[in-house]
Amino acid sequence: QTRTLFIKTYVHMWPGIVSQDFVELLYERDPRALVTFAHYCVLLKRNNHVWYLRGLGVGLLEYISQALGEEWQPWIQWAIEQPVS
Repeated sequence: QTRTLFIKTYVHMWPGIVSQDFVELLYERDPRALVTFAHYCVLLKRNNHVWYLRGLGVGLLEYISQALGEEWQPWIQWAIEQPVS
């Protein structure tokens, strides 16, 4: 139960505490930033039952996968394979 609360807290907190530099790297489609963001999407997938998050994790991962080159795919495979709950 503590783990669930931790996950729910960070799903909502993380977007508000990332640096502006990180956000700029995302806009520039920097592969390292996209890989990091892909792992955040796992938290979104685990909270897919929340109406305003429904489909967001999967959708963002699809976008990230398309934006990354083939050489970066292994770095996000784990995130893609995680189940939606």
